[in-house]
Amino acid sequence: MMQRREFISKTTKGAGLLICGSMFITANGCTDASKPFNELFTQKEVDLLNQLADVIIPETDSPGGKAAKVGEFIASVMKDCATEEEQSKFKKGLSLIDQRSKEISGNEFLDCTTSEQTNIAQQLDQEEKEYFPAVKSWIVSGYLTSEIGATQFLKYPQVPGRYDGCTAERPW
Repeated sequence: MMQRREFISKTTKGAGLLICGSMFITANGCTDASKPFNELFTQKEVDLLNQLADVIIPETDSPGGKAAKVGEFIASVMKDCATEEEQSKFKKGLSLIDQRSKEISGNEFLDCTTSEQTNIAQQLDQEEKEYFPAVKSWIVSGYLTSEIGATQFLKYPQVPGRYDGCTAERPW
């Protein structure tokens, strides 16, 4: 018959081995860009969204879109909340961004310089009225709902007190 101390000792050692093994697997496998971020997006697509977010919302006195991890937000919300039609339309738009980037600069969007990326984004904004406005809208929503966007861009005052809805000061 196993005693309580012996049981605790054996289960603790087993749990420790299990945790160490899973940490080893996780630490050695998170660098491949073609690896899926989730069931819908690859890591490369998330990186493209982050870079595009940084072009649309660059770093100024507040951090930019990449720092707010807008790509991760979009990938998660798209997977969980969007319809299959919206998902396929959005993914098609992402592939068209890379396609247009290759036409304009000869490189994929992530391989372009910052000035080329800005030029490509401006051209897409002027020419593509079907999918690019939706991509921009998702990027802005992701940024404004992030901690960085809410606290550093919108200057959200985290001060307890009464709510005064009629103020002359705008949050942006």
